[in-house]
Amino acid sequence: MIYARPRLMDAIAHYIRRPGDFVRDVLRAEPDPWQEEVLQALARGENVVVRSGHGVGKTAVAAWAILWKLACFPRARVPATAPTQHQLYDILWPEVGLWIERGGLHDLFEWTATRVAVKGYEKLWFAVARSSNRPERLAGQHAQHLLYVVDEASGIEDVTWQVIDGARTTDGAVILAIGNPTRRSGGFFDAFHRHRKFWRAWRVSSETSPRVSRQWVEEMREKWGEDSDVYRVRVAGEFPRGEADTFIPVDLVEACIFLDVPEGGPAELGV
Repeated sequence: MIYARPRLMDAIAHYIRRPGDFVRDVLRAEPDPWQEEVLQALARGENVVVRSGHGVGKTAVAAWAILWKLACFPRARVPATAPTQHQLYDILWPEVGLWIERGGLHDLFEWTATRVAVKGYEKLWFAVARSSNRPERLAGQHAQHLLYVVDEASGIEDVTWQVIDGARTTDGAVILAIGNPTRRSGGFFDAFHRHRKFWRAWRVSSETSPRVSRQWVEEMREKWGEDSDVYRVRVAGEFPRGEADTFIPVDLVEACIFLDVPEGGPAELGV
């Protein structure tokens, strides 16, 4: 059993409370401050949502969260999903395998292309990759220690969010949702706006990340401009001002809604 493993036996209670130390001691990585804060929020039982630019380490923190949950919580289950098979099977899942390798955890975990399980408890204690194009496969994942990981969450459709919400009926079931903020609609956008009170939210910009090349940031700035939606989404980790199928950009509508118009003044007619 995992708790009899000498390397983790004495420290497991500490790692449950301090996942950043799990990353340092077991996975042999140094988390950025925001990554450690995200992991700490999960340890407190909070739902976490992160919007960011490219290259800041959001896939790494998702992989760390998966392995921390499996290593430290008995019979944990971690369903992971993404809007595309490429993101899920070619990016997130190999990242999990990478950190199993770096941490020397092959004797603890069995890694396959769609699943990571604790050896000896393969049917009870595992993480599983499920594409969001079949949201019903995410249902029924009830466990005392349940973590949903949603990668590139801006592309997840509402029906998948509804399935995830319906499965979190046990105490302590939490969500980690990460991604570039590509859309001004859907569950990911709502997590930063009308559903904000249910989430612990972060924005991480590529502009300030030590993991991102300054040259790339400057190239994106010069090529697209800081006010472009490409720069906002891919670098600054901000939602776009408008979307391709929108006649009037949403930010202009919001500006009109909250515009402070004084009473009185001359009447004007525009044509």
